[in-house]
Amino acid sequence: MSYRQGEVLGRVERRRRFSLQEKLAVLAEASAPGVVISAVARRHGLLPAQVFKWRRLAALGVIGIEGASGLPSFVAVEVAEDAAADAALATEPAAARPAGTTAAAGVPAAMPAATSGQGRPG
Repeated sequence: MSYRQGEVLGRVERRRRFSLQEKLAVLAEASAPGVVISAVARRHGLLPAQVFKWRRLAALGVIGIEGASGLPSFVAVEVAEDAAADAALATEPAAARPAGTTAAAGVPAAMPAATSGQGRPG
């Protein structure tokens, strides 16, 4: 029986830090046409997920900012009332609205009642 030769892992390594130039070099190599990201990652001793994360951060323009990987991946929004839209909905005839909605931006007037067999057992 033959055994495949592999790398023996010793102690746990500390977290590696990569300079901006190293990250950009890996990204430049990974963005070449026809290149497989996994192969690029292996050549540099990285996981493919790390290269994909760097690519996402570069696309957002925050790869060189300290702590950028901890940035939220969403943006908070604030909904402002639109008086013109509310007035238009109020004057719209009920026949033009979807059935079961109110004049307030097409919001359902009521939730449909649950019937037997739907949802969780009581």
